[in-house]
Amino acid sequence: MGWPLILIGGGFLIGLVTGRWWAFAAPTALGLWAGLTFTDLEVPAVWVGFAFAGMAALGVLIGLVARRLARRALR
Repeated sequence: MGWPLILIGGGFLIGLVTGRWWAFAAPTALGLWAGLTFTDLEVPAVWVGFAFAGMAALGVLIGLVARRLARRALR
C-alpha cells in the first residue's frame, strides 16, 4: 500500500499545484528512472517503470481535474 499511495498522492499534489498539462513530465521522468535503476526485482524493470509512471500520471490527472473543477466552481 506504500508506493501506490505515495505515487498517486504525490501526482495529485503536483497536478493540483501546477494545473498545467506539462505536469505529466514528472511521472514520465519517474517511470524512466525506475525502469533504469530497479534491477533487483522479480519482474522486468520496464514493467515497474510503466507502473510507476502510470500511477503517478493518474494522480496528476486527478489533481488537474480537481483544480479545473475548483476554478469553475469559484467563478
